[in-house]
Amino acid sequence: MFCFFKNNGQDGLHLAYSNDGLQWHALKGDSSFLKPMVSKDKLMRDPCIIKGADGLFHMVWTDSWTDKGIGYADSPDLIHWSNRRIAFRSPETGTFGGPTESPFMVARGGKYYLFVCTNAPYNTSAAYMSGDPFHFDIANTVMTFPAHGAEVVHAGERWYVSSCGWEQGGLYLADLNWDDRA
Repeated sequence: MFCFFKNNGQDGLHLAYSNDGLQWHALKGDSSFLKPMVSKDKLMRDPCIIKGADGLFHMVWTDSWTDKGIGYADSPDLIHWSNRRIAFRSPETGTFGGPTESPFMVARGGKYYLFVCTNAPYNTSAAYMSGDPFHFDIANTVMTFPAHGAEVVHAGERWYVSSCGWEQGGLYLADLNWDDRA
């Protein structure tokens, strides 16, 4: 299963499936599964969906080019979605696309981690921790690190974080080590 947005994200969440990872087929006639309804721009860019320990699918997305928010919704089946709301709003100011681009959420050890691009500089991301996937606060920043568009991969016992973006020269992977003392 693959989640994506089209154009500027104005029509919302799209889903596609593949049996082999090479040929993808859009579901629902390539129409939206969920319309964006938060922020002044009402966009749904860079969606990320995870399945939580609670059995629900949790989705985060960039809600605007200028409002600096991360939208949130959950679903039991990827078809019926909860009311859309804001899970994070950055106080940062700066570049177009801003400090809430490319959100990625991880559920681990009873906590949720939101990885998101920041503004300082372009190739920097931050991770925020919360016990509630509906709410992340900048006061709960657990790290900043050199990456753009960071996504997290869990393979066996190992964790990795990716980095890519304009003029970055490719896609990079780095080890991600969790500090479970906190």
